[in-house]
Amino acid sequence: MGVIATDKNLIKLYYNSKSLNDREALTYLTSSNADMLAIDTAVERLSELQWETILDGLNKRPEQLIDDNELNKLDTKPADADFSANDWLKILKHNPEIIRGVILSKGDEYQLFESPKSVIEYLADTADSSNTNRE
Repeated sequence: MGVIATDKNLIKLYYNSKSLNDREALTYLTSSNADMLAIDTAVERLSELQWETILDGLNKRPEQLIDDNELNKLDTKPADADFSANDWLKILKHNPEIIRGVILSKGDEYQLFESPKSVIEYLADTADSSNTNRE
């Protein structure tokens, strides 16, 4: 059961404003004029339950979202440490800057984009092409 409200007409972007790539992805999505809610994880701390909902939507384990280079910059165990699922959720909650990209949700669908270019490709693939008039 998810704890994040969903709307099939609203794109939610989970990004970190401290990341240049995340800010670039935000710019692309903003310029698309899609109905969007941007959630800056550097400012708005998501709960462990919210992270769990996002991970369920992505069908990924927490460690699959982590940039090992960013994790190793933290004052924690190395990236190859044996963390429990709860440990990973706490790490995500307190250190969202270690996620390797932005997370986009629309309705119950979640996607991880590891580069701004992949966001552009997504936008191109989902563009509304139903208008075929050439007025």
